Amino acid sequence: MQCTNCQKDIPDNIKFCPYCGQPVLIRHKEDNTTYSNTFENVPFSYGRSEAVDEKEAPVNVTKIKDSGINDNGNTESGNKKTKVVFAISVILVIALVAGIIGYRYYISKDKTVDESIPEYINGITYCEKGVIYVDTDVTDDVPSLKLATVDEALVIDCEFYYLSIFNPDTTRIYYITDLEQKKTTICGSLYSIATKDITNDPDENKKRSTLISKEVKGYFTTSGDDNSILYDTLSDEIYIYSDNGNEYLMDGKDILVINTFYNTESSHLITVQRGNLKNVTLSTGLYMGATYEIYHYDTATKKLRLIDDDVAMIPTGKDDKLVYLKGENYLTEGADMYMCDITPEGIKTEKLAEDVTDLVSTTITDDITHIAYATKGEHTDDYTFHLYSYDNGVVTDIGETENVDIYSEYVTFFDYYEPDDEEEDKTQYYNTGSSEIYKSPFGKVIEIQEALQRGKLMIQALDDNGISCVYMCDIEYGKEITDYELLAYNASISGIYARRYLFYVSGQKTRNMYLSSQEGDRLILRDVPKDESLYFKATPYIDDNLYYFVVDLLESDGNSSIYDLYVRDDEDKSLKRLDTMVEDISITGKGAVYCKDEALYYYGADTKKTTKIADSYYYCQVGNQYETSASTLTYITTY
Repeated sequence: MQCTNCQKDIPDNIKFCPYCGQPVLIRHKEDNTTYSNTFENVPFSYGRSEAVDEKEAPVNVTKIKDSGINDNGNTESGNKKTKVVFAISVILVIALVAGIIGYRYYISKDKTVDESIPEYINGITYCEKGVIYVDTDVTDDVPSLKLATVDEALVIDCEFYYLSIFNPDTTRIYYITDLEQKKTTICGSLYSIATKDITNDPDENKKRSTLISKEVKGYFTTSGDDNSILYDTLSDEIYIYSDNGNEYLMDGKDILVINTFYNTESSHLITVQRGNLKNVTLSTGLYMGATYEIYHYDTATKKLRLIDDDVAMIPTGKDDKLVYLKGENYLTEGADMYMCDITPEGIKTEKLAEDVTDLVSTTITDDITHIAYATKGEHTDDYTFHLYSYDNGVVTDIGETENVDIYSEYVTFFDYYEPDDEEEDKTQYYNTGSSEIYKSPFGKVIEIQEALQRGKLMIQALDDNGISCVYMCDIEYGKEITDYELLAYNASISGIYARRYLFYVSGQKTRNMYLSSQEGDRLILRDVPKDESLYFKATPYIDDNLYYFVVDLLESDGNSSIYDLYVRDDEDKSLKRLDTMVEDISITGKGAVYCKDEALYYYGADTKKTTKIADSYYYCQVGNQYETSASTLTYITTY
């Protein structure tokens, strides 16, 4: 059988070509017509009922044992070397870490994603020439409303990242006004107002607002269900304001960074780094040389409890159970590893291991406590690690390894340290959270990600000829991987996106991008440029549609970044450049807001029109709490 697109010989019954990545079309000899050799189910289309043509045919799953591809691969790529290209900016590293923490918590609760959409998801708020504006729906023709006024000269010099910001469910807006300079610090009054109550009169808005505090010099919202906001006052006091009241939290003196994580309902875990700026180094957004204090605070009970201090890194786990390292120089000297249980009655802390240099992965559910961790290996010149698995109180010594960074949930892939073997001859192994160690059924594993379906895993691995393939496999805690399917040849995983979808690229030449979800797989972008600086953005699930944008990083100096902005053509799934040399791209419910030449623009993906919002602006924040990016981190160069 031949592929009708590239004319290469391919096995019978395969669903799409391993060479060009296109869905396979079978030609009828009688009438010379073709049809797609795919499952008969139509790919999901967000409620639309129009027919799907052959170009939008779904990527189809082929059982490994039925694929007909032999162990040699029968590909023209031979033994070409494979190169994985990674490009991550500082901002995206922080965003990715936050996204992974949030996603791990989401899957640990094993709940269905909340599909509700905030009312003001197309809303934006921004500051222009000393006026704070709110546009509750940027898609309509109604002018923006004047929320408040501020001293424009002080706005330029202040350190507020946002002067106004939506709370997570967009029902309220917090804003700063009455700016004043006291000594060397610019501060202001922090207010809260219901979004629906905003008028075009700043004085009337102040009457309708709740004054939270005066002399505020910094603030940020948490992601909790209590609409809480942390703020710092000129007197170096930290407060938390929420639906449950306004409470003093702690002394803010010498605090370098304060943040929250695992915010659930009224419960918040808080990290604090204290120290002198002269004694620490700022690296990738983190202060190196300053350890953490970890607290638990509940806005309902108004109880603040210190979990531990001198903590080496931000803990992992979930809202009521954390794992962390204690000590400053853990990378070089190792540190003690602790686990704590957080209950209404108290906090119980237990030391699990010593001399730990890396917390590889942590999976904590109601039934599973799995921790993969490493200590320094014996062969320090080769930077080896000694890998361990902690599972519900039982520790397994896995042995000396060379890499411990291919992991996901409770599955860890690794290479044993074998100095006499060449790189290509290494056999990979894995552990799924038990005392058992299994030989990998795949080639060299490059990347793994949790799939949307609970108990499934997406794996990207190289075959014998260096061709990257993506598999879907069933996983079970403590069990060997035996049931797996091939998703795509010459493909790569792009990662978790918006908690709903996984992207991967297939095709040796086409580099098409497909969307994988619980409803099936479908083509979303064709002929994606092979560029390590591309990042994908999509609007939320709204109005039975999604709109896709591609951002190409052109240059960055650490303080600002310049991009090309592309939008998907919904008809043929190709990309077209929307604008160039733009900054500060944010996604709303139906489009994108971005800056160019100091002006602020909105592009409506549904109307395909661009509108100037402001001639000059200080900042812009959107009401879309789902705003996020997924970068194409794992393109494989095999052609």
